[in-house]
Amino acid sequence: MKKKFKKIAVLTFLFFVFGCEYHGDDVTIYTADCVGPIENNVCNGKLILRTPMTYRANFNKQEIIWWVGDGSPGRMSNCAIKDAQNWKCDYKSFGSPVSATMQNGKIQYLFNGMDDNGFVQMSWSWYWYYKIFGKEGW
Repeated sequence: MKKKFKKIAVLTFLFFVFGCEYHGDDVTIYTADCVGPIENNVCNGKLILRTPMTYRANFNKQEIIWWVGDGSPGRMSNCAIKDAQNWKCDYKSFGSPVSATMQNGKIQYLFNGMDDNGFVQMSWSWYWYYKIFGKEGW
């Protein structure tokens, strides 16, 4: 019984730590808004899950195609793309400058030079855990 429990514990640990978000040229980001303080990407308040957002790197055109859930795609041009998990795009949104940067699969947006990351990013496994069980778990 103890061996079976240890195997389940190890598999569960690996599932939550190494949740896969990267598939070829696509990276899907799972985020939640945090109602409360965020310290070191940890929400110390209530989590409100966002719909997952996918980014696709188009190396030939040096642009990023993005979409939210099953929604219509958007396009960011004026990009410098190293690979699907490392890129930077500078563009305008409603006439204001925006900088979107993905570094090692973590996204950051700057609007008019100000950080707009009022959200936490998580692996897909934690996203679905919170979606099913809530922040408090079982």
